[in-house]
Amino acid sequence: MNLLRDLPDAASGEIVSRLAGSATVRIERIVSHGQASPGDFWYDQDEAEFVLVLAGAARLAFADGETLALGPGDWVDIAPHRRHRVAWTAPDRPTVWLAVFHNPCHSDRSEAESRNDACLEDTMPNQLPSSQLPSPGEVFLDHTAFFVPAMAPAAEALERCGFRLTPFTLQTNREGNATVPSGTGNRCAMLRNGYLELLTATSDTALSAQLKERIADHPGLHLAAFTSADAAAEHRRLVAAGFPTLPLVDMRRPVGDDFARFTIARIAHGTMAEGRAQFLTHHTEPLVWLSDMLDHPNGAQALTGLWIAADDPAEPAARYARFTGRPARRENEVTTIALDRGALCFATPAHLGTAFGLVPAGKRPCLAAAGVAVADLAALEKCLAESGIAHRRGDTGVAATLPSGLGDALLFHQA
Repeated sequence: MNLLRDLPDAASGEIVSRLAGSATVRIERIVSHGQASPGDFWYDQDEAEFVLVLAGAARLAFADGETLALGPGDWVDIAPHRRHRVAWTAPDRPTVWLAVFHNPCHSDRSEAESRNDACLEDTMPNQLPSSQLPSPGEVFLDHTAFFVPAMAPAAEALERCGFRLTPFTLQTNREGNATVPSGTGNRCAMLRNGYLELLTATSDTALSAQLKERIADHPGLHLAAFTSADAAAEHRRLVAAGFPTLPLVDMRRPVGDDFARFTIARIAHGTMAEGRAQFLTHHTEPLVWLSDMLDHPNGAQALTGLWIAADDPAEPAARYARFTGRPARRENEVTTIALDRGALCFATPAHLGTAFGLVPAGKRPCLAAAGVAVADLAALEKCLAESGIAHRRGDTGVAATLPSGLGDALLFHQA
């Protein structure tokens, strides 16, 4: 493999390819073409980053006032939490970077602690879960997605919450014998059960137009994705349940030299007022849940639920009961659909305000928050406080109100 051969077209957005990694090291190739960080944005990373320019030209700016002009062969090793940004990359040719993210662990534990545990301790086991995939007949809450207008500030906000994110990838669909762009790109926080996704538009397609329509309401949570062993069977069930279905989608996204592959069963746009709802089947589990991406500074372990705000919670609860094939049960102010892994919870805005201090941003009914289990709530609170993320401690956990570029909220609770 040659890092400078067959370069992807990065004119519409920087492209990151993961080359190799372990629990403590991640190696990426980054291709830029005229991109620069937003003027008010700074990278502030838990890891050290060794970066080498292989081709092109770039300029880095640091919050302490230093600037570096880089050409082929120039490199710099950026210490953890040394705030920096990409000030400029050559607009007339690709700039190719080799980036090595590493944890400079050492014996000075007080410094490491002041940097929010840049050298992560083993608070969670390193092995993968036995399977992310449901058995036949089971339904799991697989992931949820934030639809965002710009990837950089949204990713920065999620990293400030203590998540480690995958590199940016452009998504494609397989249509006949051709691979075509879906018009969207993503970064993910992969958890030991499920994951959180950031989605943004990358080109003009029908799918990206739907994403932009949802963002016009508000940036935030607009996708509830469920997984089963047979998306085609779910597609047939949805037809029988009266949902207007779309053709099955063969979606792919690059992972190194390979592709993660999914079969997705979707319903017509606008059927669910809250956004997109879909079933999917994973065909390449090891490429999606990479072992070196499962440990997060905030101790996040699992996506456990989605909260839907509605003036009449019974209405969306009935729709999602039909969609998932699972019953909805009301207890006091909350209606719940329990899945084989995860749950959907429906409540009024008043209840969400009283219970968690949340004010739903979207036109109701809307997705308002995602539930995430963490290893240690005290460590999670420290992470949020040090990053300046607004949060509130309650009887059942910590509710974090996310910055506007990301939107909505996360409800953290003890695993």
